Amino acid sequence: MPTNNFQNKPQEPPKSKKKTFHMLLDELNSDMQIVAYTGFSSQYKTLDVSTIKWLILNFKKTTAIVMRQKKMLAIPIEKLKVKDRLEKIHHFPPELKKLSYVTPSLIRELENRNFTEFEVILIKKTEDSIVHQWENKKKEKQKKVVDNVSKYITSANVLAQKHETLSNLIEEVMDNARENKFSYRDIEEQAEELIANNSLETLSAFTSLKQSNQTYTHCIDVGSIFQHVYWRLVEKKRLRSHFTDKKSSLLASFLHDFGKSQIPKEILDSNVKFAPDSKEAKIIRTHPELGAKLLHQFSFSTTAINISHYHHVKYTPTLANSYPFIKDYKEVLYETRLLSIIDIYQALIGKRSYKKSWNPASAIQFIGKLAAIEFDPVVWLDFVSIIGKYPTNSYVELSDGSFGFVTPLPYQETEKPIVIVVENKDNEILKHNPIIDLSIELDISIVNTHDSIGRFKDKTLDVFLNLNAI
Repeated sequence: MPTNNFQNKPQEPPKSKKKTFHMLLDELNSDMQIVAYTGFSSQYKTLDVSTIKWLILNFKKTTAIVMRQKKMLAIPIEKLKVKDRLEKIHHFPPELKKLSYVTPSLIRELENRNFTEFEVILIKKTEDSIVHQWENKKKEKQKKVVDNVSKYITSANVLAQKHETLSNLIEEVMDNARENKFSYRDIEEQAEELIANNSLETLSAFTSLKQSNQTYTHCIDVGSIFQHVYWRLVEKKRLRSHFTDKKSSLLASFLHDFGKSQIPKEILDSNVKFAPDSKEAKIIRTHPELGAKLLHQFSFSTTAINISHYHHVKYTPTLANSYPFIKDYKEVLYETRLLSIIDIYQALIGKRSYKKSWNPASAIQFIGKLAAIEFDPVVWLDFVSIIGKYPTNSYVELSDGSFGFVTPLPYQETEKPIVIVVENKDNEILKHNPIIDLSIELDISIVNTHDSIGRFKDKTLDVFLNLNAI
């Protein structure tokens, strides 16, 4: 980093003459000494009071590099401020050697505290030895990544037909409900199969790859994204789920718009975007209450009913686009708050006949601006911690001029994902598609995001399903 970009830079101790190496958490070993922490999870990207207190307590007398109001500063850790973006912690005093000498217990603690990247020096082995070891690990990781991406694409090919089948089943259930007939056994069987095969994350990725109709595919997309994100959060945050099992949560999310079965089909399936004060829009706004009544009638859980009833209620319930009216937002369960975010996220990235779709990364940025206004800010951060800055199948432009899809591998960095390259810098579609792990290839970065459907039109899904990972 250029020195002249820093302001208020404290006196630095003499720099080590030893060569430093960039390492990821899983590459650390006892032959290394950490000289700087350089990679952090999202909780360190916009510092809050509790995180600052923890950092000051545990990193006394170190130097922090932060981004503050678009300026890069090197400051004593004790001078951190709320909303600083943490970029680096270095210059460890002798009394903090426990945070720099790598041990198994330190690695466990670093993982628990979401530190991800480091600058290290070698304290035992030669540079040639560590470089050779690192190159071998890199090759092993790359092979594993290619294998996983290939499995993902194969699974996506199998699930493409399943996605359409589920959408048709939702339409059938809603059509039957209009005639006072209700049976969801077929959907229940499909849900059981998806859960058993661990297919929900792959299914959720179809949202940004194909045009969706306004209701039926939307229900499947919202349900699959909700299921993937929600149960990851339950595990990660040790949440107490209001659902009895995964099947009940998937059915509830699939049927969150079940009240639309009582909306005239000529309105529901219309390609017209109705004005907010139109007769049709007012009819559509009755669907949450209608859905809650139907799910209660058919003995669904109170959680499923809460989701159907309140998924359009905003964090500020007095907003004009919040409905139905409630006095206290506390009536809205955590599960409903999460689904309401996913509901608008899918509506933005899902291609509709009357609107242009957003790319996933842009949708994330847009919804983020509505946190604490329309959406619970804590639940929003939970959602982003799982979905990432660049959600699965985001179509991104890289700094080398190539373009590709972000893959859904669970262990990747949310800001430095793994990308499968589709087009080279000359916009030529490749027959063989390289995998780039941006957490390893540090000279390549994401410079922009694009709408894949805008690029490939109705062939987007075919382009994706025919990728050949190498």
